[in-house]
Amino acid sequence: VGRFGLLKEFIMKKLLLIVLCISFLLICNGCAMPTVYLAPSGQQIANQHEILGIVLPKIFIKKGRKKNPKELLKQQAKIGKEFQREIYEYLLKTKSRGQMVIDVQNIDSTNIILSKNQINLSETTTDVLCELLNVDAVIYSEFVVPKPQSFFTSLLSSMIFDSYSPDTEIIMSLSIKDCDEKTLIWKYDDEESAGIIFSSQGFIVSRLLRNATREMPYFKDI
Repeated sequence: VGRFGLLKEFIMKKLLLIVLCISFLLICNGCAMPTVYLAPSGQQIANQHEILGIVLPKIFIKKGRKKNPKELLKQQAKIGKEFQREIYEYLLKTKSRGQMVIDVQNIDSTNIILSKNQINLSETTTDVLCELLNVDAVIYSEFVVPKPQSFFTSLLSSMIFDSYSPDTEIIMSLSIKDCDEKTLIWKYDDEESAGIIFSSQGFIVSRLLRNATREMPYFKDI
């Protein structure tokens, strides 16, 4: 019983240390400065926009165990659709709060149009996308995500190294291209670490988007 009690006390202290480390690192992450670019005439151009299109993000999965190429593509497509919806729903939420007046094209409509026209995004220019989607600007995005890892694997790693794995970090890049000028008017790069408690990728993407939307040329503080 004595040994069990000591083991239990050791585990509880270790878990408390993990929580404190995660809390500290999350605070530090919140203080990290993202990289924001706004073209010299970007705000004036954005003021003329009425509707945005959101295309599927590019997804890069950090190296892990070797996967079948088909399985990897399937996983990238799944994550891409999830993150596209996260961006879409977050922009709608921001609009519903009165912090954006611009309309956002329904992503189901966007994807159907591009699918019917057999569009390969990596081989298609912005002007072609704009004409097909009939929008004023297009939001592109890229995400670097960690390889899938179970909660218990993350917990074990944390107990060994006294911190969560750097492989829980998600890197996001957003950019807006104008349809008339066909040029980049805004770009935002940021990263967050998911940790072992807030391991949901959706949670982390939402947090990244919360910061990103405040920097968009469409955002207005109310």
